[in-house]
Amino acid sequence: MADVRYEWKSAGNSGAAIGIASNVSLPGFKVVRIRVRNDQQELASTGSKYSRLVAQIVLVRTVGHLLVRLYLPTLVLVFASFLPLALLRLVPSTRAKLSALLFLTAFLHTGSYYLQPGSVNYVLTSLDCFLYTSLLTILLCLAITSSVAYLSYDSDEMKQGLQEDHHGHKPEVVFLLEKWPRIGLPALYMVYVFIHCVSNATAVASGRSDE
Repeated sequence: MADVRYEWKSAGNSGAAIGIASNVSLPGFKVVRIRVRNDQQELASTGSKYSRLVAQIVLVRTVGHLLVRLYLPTLVLVFASFLPLALLRLVPSTRAKLSALLFLTAFLHTGSYYLQPGSVNYVLTSLDCFLYTSLLTILLCLAITSSVAYLSYDSDEMKQGLQEDHHGHKPEVVFLLEKWPRIGLPALYMVYVFIHCVSNATAVASGRSDE
């Protein structure tokens, strides 16, 4: 409690019993309102009652700096990870290396947020769910491109049933790995981002309107 300063209000001061000074601010949060109520507590040892003042401070996270610092770079990295799935003209090993580079970049970018001082690491927030889901999506892209590169590798062990036949068609497993993930993963991720934005906007609106 070293960062909290208490100050008694004068007897003639009107207004709420508890307030926050104008020069006090919380990085990344905005105070919506303060709920104050009186409560009666009974001591078990003596049986006497005493009154206490309970304050509930309602905070809303400001997303301005998070939008530039985390949301936009993460979205760029995720949609960039979809490119190796769509660039079929590239060599499968090149696509796998590109996916690995994007995953490493996303991993370092996400880790830099949790290593910075003042980050809350003991509570699973909606921002944590967004970062974890984005990182998992990039990891899935890496797994798919790596699988395609492995199945398409020209080796003696993979020649039977995995290489292209004499008509030039790709094996069925490689065809499915190249077709459906490049359509399904972006669609599922965009649906998640939409639900994430709607749920956060609803939570902020309900928090402000709840009296």
